[in-house]
Amino acid sequence: MAEENKSNTGLKIALGILIALLIGAGALMFKLNSDAEKTENQLITEKEKVMNDLDVMIENNKKLVISNDSLQLSLNEELEKLIAARDSLSESEATVSSLLHFKSRYLQLKKKYNDLLVEYEVLKDENRNLQTTVEMKETELANQVAINDSLSIENVTQANTITEAKELSIASLNSIGIIERSSGKQIPTDKARRVDKVKLCFAVAANKVADKGDRVYHIQILDPKNNVIGAKETIDVNGMSLTYSAETKFFYKNKTIDICEYISEEKFEKGTYFVNIFQEGVNIANTSFDLR
Repeated sequence: MAEENKSNTGLKIALGILIALLIGAGALMFKLNSDAEKTENQLITEKEKVMNDLDVMIENNKKLVISNDSLQLSLNEELEKLIAARDSLSESEATVSSLLHFKSRYLQLKKKYNDLLVEYEVLKDENRNLQTTVEMKETELANQVAINDSLSIENVTQANTITEAKELSIASLNSIGIIERSSGKQIPTDKARRVDKVKLCFAVAANKVADKGDRVYHIQILDPKNNVIGAKETIDVNGMSLTYSAETKFFYKNKTIDICEYISEEKFEKGTYFVNIFQEGVNIANTSFDLR
C-alpha cells in the first residue's frame, strides 16, 4: 500500500512538470510569433519609408532644370540608379537582409544625390551673381551709350550753333525799277514800259565770328510769268541746277558791306517780280516788287 502511494505521488509530480513545460512552451511560441509579426510589420514600414524617400528624390530630380551639361549628365545617371533601386526594392521581400542591403544602397545614393544638389545650388548662385554682373554691365553700357549720344547731340548742336553763328545775314533787301539817263542819272519808276533796269540793293551784316574771305552770291529775279530775267546763266550747286539773273562777288571783312546790282531785260512785263538771293545754292533772302 505504501509503495502504491509513492508511485501515485511521483506520477502526479511528473504530470505537473509536464503541464508546466507545455504551458511554458506555449507561452514561448506565442511570444515568438508575436515578435515575428511585429518584426515583419516594422520591416514593411521601413521598406515603405525607403521607397517613399526614393520616390520623392526621383520626382525632385525630374523637376530640376540645369544649364550645366556635365552636372545634368551626373544627375541623370543618379536618377537612373534611384529608379533601379526603387524597382528592385519594390519587387523584393521585406526581409532584414534585403532591407539592410537596400537601405545601405539608398544611403549611398542619397549622399551622392545631395552632393550633386549642393553643387547645383552653388552653380545657381554663381549664375545668379553672373547674371547680376551682366545686367549691371549692360546698365552701365546703356548709360554710357546714352551719355555718348547726349555728348554727340551736344557736339552736333554746338557745331550747328557755331556754323549758324558764322552765317552771314542779309539786311535792307530792296528792288526797284529805274530809268537810266545817258548822264548816269537814275530815276525810280514802277511803270513797266519805262523801266530800263531793276536795281537790287542789300547789306551784308557785320559778323565778328564769320570767316573772312571771298563770297559769291547769285541773284535770281523771276518775272510775272516765272521766267528768269537778266543773265539767265545756269550753274550746278550741290547736285541742283540754278539759273540766275546776276552774280555778285565780294571780299568779306567781318564788317557791314553794301551791295547793289543792276539787272537788264529787253522788255519788262507788268505784274509781280520775285527776287531770291542764293549762297552755295541755299536761298538766304527774298523779296518782291510790282511793276504796273
